[in-house]
Amino acid sequence: MEDVGEMVRTYGGMVWGTVYRLVGNGVEAGDCYQEVFAAAVEVGRREEVLSWEGMLRRLATVKGLDVLRRRVRERERRGEGEVENLVDRGAAGPAEVAERGELVEQLRGALGQLPMEQAEVFCLRHVEGMSYEEIGEQVGMTANAVGVLVHRVKGKLRELMESEVRHGQ
Repeated sequence: MEDVGEMVRTYGGMVWGTVYRLVGNGVEAGDCYQEVFAAAVEVGRREEVLSWEGMLRRLATVKGLDVLRRRVRERERRGEGEVENLVDRGAAGPAEVAERGELVEQLRGALGQLPMEQAEVFCLRHVEGMSYEEIGEQVGMTANAVGVLVHRVKGKLRELMESEVRHGQ
């Protein structure tokens, strides 16, 4: 796809949704959004892209995860936490909203601590809803290997989040 405007019109909503769900605020999501399309143009110049949608989902996930990793490093440096709520509040009451916000914060922090490949595969599956086959095509793994990795990552995320709760962070 050579026309960047067409790429943005076609996939902009999907890219925005991905980065916003991961980072949770408009400013950082806007930065990621621009970075995704700049990176996509570069990739398109270097090689033939078989699936623009798949590649853009992956780039959006990677850029969003980069923001989460930066937050984890900054939070560790400052010894502080952040309170954000990125889940759809719906008709939930204040206690449910607060509880979900804390859970989302813990999940973001845990994702930021994982190795990039693990966090990326988890997000492509559970944030983007991609199939094991689609993820495998994007990251160069078999569908079975993706399934095993997703299973292992769930266990690791559970451990990280439980550890955070035990240590009161």
